[in-house]
Amino acid sequence: MKVVFCLLMIIIATSCNSISSSLNYSKGTECLEKGDYEEAVASLEKAVELDPDMGRNHTNLATAYAASGEWDKAWKQSRTGLKAKYPDEHGLKSFDSIYKAYVTSRGIDKIGNSRKMIEERLGPPDMVLANGDQYKYGLVIMTFKNDVLKHVVYPYPQKIADSACTNQVYHPPTETIVLKLPKGSLANWKEISRCVNEQKGSVECIPLNQQSHNWSEMICIQLYGRSGFDQKKSIPLENILDSIREENLSAHPSKKITWKVIEKNKNDIIYECISHEPCKGITEHEIAHIFLSEKNLHRIGFTRRNNEMSSDEREEKIKLLRESVSIVSLEEAATISDGLSLADKNHSDLGPAFYDWVVSYAYMLDHGSTLVCHIPKSQASYITEFMQTLVMPNWDASSIDQLFEAEKNTEQRKSIEKIDFQVIKKTPNEIIYCYSYPQDDLQLKVNAVTRSFISDQEGYCSIRYKHALPEWMKKEEILQWKEKLEALRICNGVVQK
Repeated sequence: MKVVFCLLMIIIATSCNSISSSLNYSKGTECLEKGDYEEAVASLEKAVELDPDMGRNHTNLATAYAASGEWDKAWKQSRTGLKAKYPDEHGLKSFDSIYKAYVTSRGIDKIGNSRKMIEERLGPPDMVLANGDQYKYGLVIMTFKNDVLKHVVYPYPQKIADSACTNQVYHPPTETIVLKLPKGSLANWKEISRCVNEQKGSVECIPLNQQSHNWSEMICIQLYGRSGFDQKKSIPLENILDSIREENLSAHPSKKITWKVIEKNKNDIIYECISHEPCKGITEHEIAHIFLSEKNLHRIGFTRRNNEMSSDEREEKIKLLRESVSIVSLEEAATISDGLSLADKNHSDLGPAFYDWVVSYAYMLDHGSTLVCHIPKSQASYITEFMQTLVMPNWDASSIDQLFEAEKNTEQRKSIEKIDFQVIKKTPNEIIYCYSYPQDDLQLKVNAVTRSFISDQEGYCSIRYKHALPEWMKKEEILQWKEKLEALRICNGVVQK
């Protein structure tokens, strides 16, 4: 049942349609991030159908259409999102990207083109102005004379840049659930995933002796921000729970689940959900506690896979959720040594060169491998650069050359053009190289500097800086990033200064 909550965004709405729309939006967004574009389109289309007033539904559906190659639909949705009753803060950026890829890159807005050709390519305009001499498509105004395009006004690039400066700043959540475990038992759990920002947070933990692909126990702590939904009247927490229950039912084809509310208060509910027949080969028993605070919806859940909890275990989990769970500030959570929360206690400071960088996500994979992504605080919404660290203790490459070939093959799959890899430094156990390739659909240049090495203590380690900007990276920038990456080290799977 944990997976259903991965689809849940905080729901502050006026109707069940809004609740279902939010669930479909979250599911579609998650599928979009994973590259499952078909499922993303299906879910986001449903979100738009249920709540067409929410601009974010249109924005992400436009992105999903574009990723699927359905540019006509993407073009239409990106414009519709700008006119929504509750506009999305990312709508301007989405429109700009799709306009450049769908219109400008194909020469449709070229001066001298006929009105007929533009209508055939772009469809009917959103508005007709100046007695028919001007067409408005989203943010763009095209002026015609004698049915020939004479002028294009697109005054919003600076507005988009300004919006990015004000809206893209990373803010950690101000509060989190804390679960205080019995003394000494925290060491028996390990994180396998972490993704936390102001609007959405999730941390998953499993027993130390289990693997992420076949765990049997999990503790999941989640947060969903209420920001952006204050324009709509809130609904009772039990209505949200009813929608969660319906999502659980729809997620289990057999519909044979047990759903029980254990304890209900005004702003928090403890509930239980058991799937009695395997769904996709897995049976799950979950007991969870949800809280509705002034700013966020919080959730913490215990999940057991493959069989039900015993009566003693069940009572133990309920007691922990009732007596050992509280909502505190993120700063306070970081000081609680025996508590599980969204506070990051495991990822070290990267030093002054990265003073304004934060962890975007972290995954602890099987066999001790770790994957961590850092981004600048200013790019929490629209990521144009990031640094990714991969550590694999059980890497079986026999040489740095074999490692380099494997990395080149992986990166080459991301571009239809042949990538030119340039080695900057090479020793028997370390290689630093750079590469670049165009991302034509967004008119960007992808540039990367990678430092990979083999360590007796850590195994295979790779630290990669990557960005997508309008210009190629200059030689001096490449050398600067070489020095920054060389100043970092790996200790127990964690990148440090």
